[in-house]
Amino acid sequence: MQLPTPKEPSETTPAKNKKAPTSDEIFAALQAANGLLSPAATILGVSRSVLAKAMKSVHHALCQELKDAVTDTAEAKLFRMIELGDERAVQFWLTRQGKTRGYSEKQEIKVEGIASPEDSKARREAISRLLKGIEEKESA
Repeated sequence: MQLPTPKEPSETTPAKNKKAPTSDEIFAALQAANGLLSPAATILGVSRSVLAKAMKSVHHALCQELKDAVTDTAEAKLFRMIELGDERAVQFWLTRQGKTRGYSEKQEIKVEGIASPEDSKARREAISRLLKGIEEKESA
């Protein structure tokens, strides 16, 4: 039986013996990928898990900062669309941010607490006593 010949690693497959990326390389890749790990890992030629381990403490804040910058850019574009009168942008904003003013696509129900089986049993017994009292008064 002949064993298959090993395939050459592709450009997207990280090499197993590649050294860990430097801080400067990680920073540049994260900037290019707008703070997203998978694209940054592809740029660096390492797996996402290798990049995540390399940035566990040092680069986490940077990654969040880059993502926040992209979010700021998206919000600025959304506000420009709203100012230009784009109805979809207005509807999107109102359904996401205008809930306290009644703009919502669905109704949210807030539950203060979860009733335990004992509470439900006690409630049923109280209703039963109340109904028996009413029946007794009606029959008297």
